[in-house]
Amino acid sequence: MLHRARYVSVKNDPEIDWKYFVTRFLKILLGTLEKFTPIGVYIYFDRGRSIHRRKILESYKGNRQKDENDPTEIAYGEAREFLHKTLPELGIISILEDGIEADDFAYLIGYRYSPDIPGVHISDDKDWYLNIFPNWHLFRTQANELISWEDFCTIVGDDKNPRIMYLLIRAMVGDKSDNIPGLRGFGWETAKKFASKILYKKDLGASSKAKMIEENMSLIRRNISVMNTSWVIHNNEIINIVKTAEQNKKKVNQPLVSWTSLTKELGGDPELMATWTKYNKLVRNLE
Repeated sequence: MLHRARYVSVKNDPEIDWKYFVTRFLKILLGTLEKFTPIGVYIYFDRGRSIHRRKILESYKGNRQKDENDPTEIAYGEAREFLHKTLPELGIISILEDGIEADDFAYLIGYRYSPDIPGVHISDDKDWYLNIFPNWHLFRTQANELISWEDFCTIVGDDKNPRIMYLLIRAMVGDKSDNIPGLRGFGWETAKKFASKILYKKDLGASSKAKMIEENMSLIRRNISVMNTSWVIHNNEIINIVKTAEQNKKKVNQPLVSWTSLTKELGGDPELMATWTKYNKLVRNLE
């Protein structure tokens, strides 16, 4: 959401101001949360590439170069730090940690609460399919698409081991945006066909693509390890980071005072102040 707010802000305002990034973010956030009336909200930020994944694949996200002197990059960092500091004052749990990605925190939260407490992950990143659980959905804001566990099973064509199927498919296809190389000539449908055979130990056949899989099983296993998010559930460091973030969240006794103070700090945007009713509805449901 903050990346989206950054893009819209830079497009609309040539002055580039971190406060405008924050204002746009809050409008997007409250507009989206209004759809679900949650009893608790976790926001995840990350500052860069995963230490865990770079130990497995050193070139992971190595294609993403940042210019530390770029005004938009500086403003983005300032907006992120401000939000991380301010969101707990608004009753929202905020998590920001070097070297650990938002995807991993999201998996941990979904794993913790499913299936007893229903929830929804909010991200436009399809990697977050891995964070879907029974009773935990994924909402993709720009597509206005709510994806359930049943939908996820349909997407991968398997209702017994959908997460493993997804990892197998993605491991063969690779991910250019994260600099994870896959198998040449493998798209989603081709990989999906072979993933089922691999998972259920069926003969791959004698085609050139079957031979390519057999010759590159080490690459496929490595890619699965890089893409997997379930490694976090037994990681005490990450569990403690989440606990600390939960303890830092404040109970909001005077929502109007809190929202008015924030709006003034951000320059008194009347459009942001007008979202007060959405914030008031949100905060009164938070436990």
